[in-house]
Amino acid sequence: MKVTHLIFSGKTDLLTSNERVRLVESVAGKALDLAGLRNLAIEVTRLAQTKGHLFARAFLPPQDVTEGVVEITLMEARVEDVGLVRVGSVRVREEVLRGIEQRYLNDRSSMTEQQLEAALLQMNSLPGLKVRASVEAGDNPGTSKVSIGIEEGPMFSGQVWADNFGSASTGRAEGNVLFNFTDPWGYGEQFGLQNVTSQGLVYGRFSASAPIGTAGTFFNGAYSYLTYHDVTDTGRAAGLDGDGHQLVVGLTHPLVRDRVTDVSVGGAVTGKALRNGSAAGELDDKRLLTGTLSLSGVQRDFGGATTWGLDATYGVLDLSRVESSAAADAAGLQTEGGFARLNARLERQQSLADRWTLLARVSGQWASTNLESSEEIALGGPYGVRGWPVGEASADIGAIGTLELRHDLAVPEDWGQLQLGGFFDSGYVKINARPEGVTLSTATRKNEYALFAAGLTVDWQRENLSLTAGWGMGLGDNPGRNANGTNVDGKTGRNQLWLSGHLSF
Repeated sequence: MKVTHLIFSGKTDLLTSNERVRLVESVAGKALDLAGLRNLAIEVTRLAQTKGHLFARAFLPPQDVTEGVVEITLMEARVEDVGLVRVGSVRVREEVLRGIEQRYLNDRSSMTEQQLEAALLQMNSLPGLKVRASVEAGDNPGTSKVSIGIEEGPMFSGQVWADNFGSASTGRAEGNVLFNFTDPWGYGEQFGLQNVTSQGLVYGRFSASAPIGTAGTFFNGAYSYLTYHDVTDTGRAAGLDGDGHQLVVGLTHPLVRDRVTDVSVGGAVTGKALRNGSAAGELDDKRLLTGTLSLSGVQRDFGGATTWGLDATYGVLDLSRVESSAAADAAGLQTEGGFARLNARLERQQSLADRWTLLARVSGQWASTNLESSEEIALGGPYGVRGWPVGEASADIGAIGTLELRHDLAVPEDWGQLQLGGFFDSGYVKINARPEGVTLSTATRKNEYALFAAGLTVDWQRENLSLTAGWGMGLGDNPGRNANGTNVDGKTGRNQLWLSGHLSF
C-alpha cells in the first residue's frame, strides 16, 4: 500500500505540529505493508517517550487504508498503581518513601518520565538507598503499573587507612579510621565518627545528617576536636601545643536534579575555639564565627563530568582572651574583626580514547583582609602543588591548578584495576591580603609568588582495598623558603613521595 497521508487522533498534543508534519513527510509516497505500519506506530511511540511522556503509546485503530490515508491514535496510559518493592533488608520507613512518591507522582493521570526520574533521584539521595523502576501493563485497558525496587546497603560501614599526608610539625605518618551508621531509625539519617592520629596530633569528628521534608533538603551538622604538640626540635624546646573545637550546622537543598545536572544551594554556620600555648604560657585563645553560602553543581555528559562550586563566607575573629595576642595582632597583621572570603573550584574529568582520562582542576580563594591561619589556603601537600610539603605557601589569597593524564592498564581481572598517571601542578599565592606594615620572615620577603611541580602517580584497587603512590618534583625555586633556605618542613628537598592505603568494610 502506498501511503499518501497520515492523520493523528487522540492525545495529539504529545507531539508538536512540526513533529507531526515531519512524520507525514517521512512516509508520504512510500509503500508500507502491515509490518511497516506497525513499525511506524512504534516510531511515533518512541518519539513521544523521548520527550518525557514515558507512558505514551501510538497504535493503529481499525480503519480502511485502501486510499493510502493512515490514522495513528496517540494516547497516554494512566498509571493505576505505584508499588514499592523492598529487596532484601530495607530499613527506610514506608512513610518516607511514600512522601517522596506523593510529592512527585501524585497526578497519575499525566505522569511523565521527568516526574518519575525526579522521584527516583530523590529516593536515591537518601544515604545507602539504591532504587530503580520498571513499567508494565496495568490490570485495566489503557493503564500501566510502576514498580519501584528498593535496596539498602548495610547499616554499619567504614574505612581504615594510613598515609603520610601529615605536617612536619605534628608528624607526617597518619592513621585514620571512619565509621558510618546509615539509616538506623529509618528516616534517612546518617552518622559518622572519624579519628586521625599522628605522632603529635589527635583529631576526632562526629557528623550527622538527615532529610527535612520530601524535596531533598538535608540538615548537616558536625563537631570536631583536635589536640596537638609540635614534634620538631624547635617545637619541643619551646613546648608548643594547642587544641581546637569546631561546630558546624547547615542546610543543603537541590535546585536542579536530573540524570545529567545537579545544582545545590547550601548555608552553614561555623564556630571555632582555637588555643595555642607554649612552655612560657598561652600564646592565643581565639574565637571565630563564620557564615557561608554555597552553590555547587555537577554536569554529566557522554565524555565525562564537570563539577564546580562557589562559597561566600563572612566571619568575625575575636582575640581578646589573651591581651598579648590581641596587641601583637593590632601592631601587625590586624586579623581581628570582620572579614570576607570567596572560594571557587572547577573540575573536568574527560574520557579519552583507549582507557585514557584527562583531569583538569582549578581552585582558588580571595580574602578581603589578612586572615587567621585556619582560614588560609596552602599550596603544598598531596591535594595541591604536589612537589612541595604540607603547609607550604599558606596565604590569604591563592589559586591552584592541576592537569593530570591517567591511563587504565589492561591487566588480568583478578589483579584488580591499575592506573598510571602524570601531572603538572601550579599555584599562586598572595601571602597577606593587606601587606602594608607587615614584614615577612622568608628569604625573599616576596608577598606574591608561584610554585610549580610535576610528577607521576600509581593507583591500584581490588575489591575493598586500594593503594596509591605519588611522586612530585618541585620545579624552580621556592620564593617562600625560610631565611636558612629550607621549606616549611625544615628541609631543602624538592621531591615529595605521597603514599596511602585504604581498606573499606
